[in-house]
Amino acid sequence: EEVATKVGLSSDQHWYNVDLCGNQGAAGVVTTLCQNLEQRGNQLQDGDLILLTVMGAGFTVGSALLRWVDQRAGR
Repeated sequence: EEVATKVGLSSDQHWYNVDLCGNQGAAGVVTTLCQNLEQRGNQLQDGDLILLTVMGAGFTVGSALLRWVDQRAGR
């Protein structure tokens, strides 16, 4: 949450579920994405970027940048 605040992300832009599911390691990225797509997926627009980032023990870090393709946009 501190990093999200420092880079200027609002709570709507910063999705997490550690408060509900605990520390799941890398699986937390997938469960957070799925939960929020179900709850807020209608807020995403064609071309939006989604940055997935996970941090683990031993300072391991992984990220992936996705572009949302909205099939309803006629692509």
